[in-house]
Amino acid sequence: MALIGLLLISRIPTWSFKTTRISRENAKFFLIGVAVVGAALQTFAWATLIALCVGYVGMVAWAWIDREVPFNR
Repeated sequence: MALIGLLLISRIPTWSFKTTRISRENAKFFLIGVAVVGAALQTFAWATLIALCVGYVGMVAWAWIDREVPFNR
């Protein structure tokens, strides 16, 4: 948990939900996804929180690797 907390305040640029635009065609899938995650949090709280933390660590690692690899640009 301390590692996740430190990653939250790191200077590594990651995906921001604020910049995401959801089209009208995909809004229903987004709402279903939110409902599934909410239901998973209610029924399998610890497993869902661990999965979300692992996903966040993976996203930070991906952003860090993407920033460090110069031959992709």
